[in-house]
Amino acid sequence: MMWSNLFFRNRRLTALVIGLIIVAGFSAIGSLPRQEDPSLTHRFDSANTPFPGASAERVEALVTEKIEAHLSEIDEIKRLRSTSRTGMSSVAIQLEDWVKKSEVDNIWSQVRDKLKDAQQDLPEGAGIPYILDRKSAVFTYMVGLTWQLPTEPQVDILGRFAKELERIISPLPGTEETDVFGELDEEFIVTIDPDALASVGLTVRDVSDAIARTDSKVPAGQFRGRKHDLVLEVGGELKSEDRIRNIPLKQTTNGRFLRVSDVAKVRKGFRNPPLSMALLNGQRGIIVGAKANDTVRVDHWVTGLNSELNRFRKTLPEGIKAEVIFNQDVYSTQRLSTLVGNIFLGAGIIILIMVLMMGWRSAILVATALPLTVLVVMASFHFMDIPLHQMSITGLIIALGLLIDNAIVAVDEYRKCRRQGNDVPTA
Repeated sequence: MMWSNLFFRNRRLTALVIGLIIVAGFSAIGSLPRQEDPSLTHRFDSANTPFPGASAERVEALVTEKIEAHLSEIDEIKRLRSTSRTGMSSVAIQLEDWVKKSEVDNIWSQVRDKLKDAQQDLPEGAGIPYILDRKSAVFTYMVGLTWQLPTEPQVDILGRFAKELERIISPLPGTEETDVFGELDEEFIVTIDPDALASVGLTVRDVSDAIARTDSKVPAGQFRGRKHDLVLEVGGELKSEDRIRNIPLKQTTNGRFLRVSDVAKVRKGFRNPPLSMALLNGQRGIIVGAKANDTVRVDHWVTGLNSELNRFRKTLPEGIKAEVIFNQDVYSTQRLSTLVGNIFLGAGIIILIMVLMMGWRSAILVATALPLTVLVVMASFHFMDIPLHQMSITGLIIALGLLIDNAIVAVDEYRKCRRQGNDVPTA
């Protein structure tokens, strides 16, 4: 009885608690992060290893079992499920539920290290194990760069400006990651003269192997410490046409080295056909995407991006246009406005019905529970670091409907007790 009518007996305490709820709720609304979709923790992935030509039984015995043995040494892995088929091994990985979000990247780094260790035990002909890195590809803000001149779109020029825009956006506070879509992939094209090649007794395969040996992509070794691992890489990778032209093929009888430039022409070009292509209104272009961190308000972050984009537009030459093609802030703001609108609409309907059915005092009491509950939930979201997104807002709207039923029942029970002759504290 002491707790059931505590606020009735202490009206100052009631006013104080309501004031605290209002202050905490509105403070949380002003600082809560806002986004369209909830963020998913990277707890699931798969390790894949190609083994061309091998049967499913050989893949299971020679590849899958060895990879599972190495991965099982990681305590944070909850479950491993393997699938072995002709030419391919796939091991699905699920992390423990108790692994914190801040520790997930470190766990996947350990998984990659174990896959490197397992690679040494794999048979000849097996490929390099890799994980898919199944992360969310949803970007918060996307800008499209298009060619506005009547000539053929110069995608390489658009790509350079896209890289410049990415460089501007990346260091902004609240930016988690950026990426460029539709840019051309540069490559070195070696055009071999068959007559010159035949005169020195070499084949196209000999030239290809010489270039491949020079462009070493395999680490030379690794230093392992208690906390950090250092990978040693071979220098001198192929970064220029001159570096390829000077690759020695063989030594002639007079002691001179025969180089690639003696039998082939080297130039820089672009991959054709391209691996990816971005089309904006049917026209070839480049897209720059940026993803906001979960801890920032999208509307504040987008305001900073718009300011940087406006300054970037002033540096663009005539004939290149940069426009926003996706802005998640529009959708998150719309959903928040829908929530507020539903709250006021629900409160209005409840007050109207309650005035007709139970009187104006009961109507005000029930309607007051609606905004106070929303403010309590907002303060709880802030305390638990839960951002406002469509899942949390949808759950809140559903919970409000259930809450109103409880408030109506409580008021109705109070009125019933009063009609039975009970005094106010007892009712």
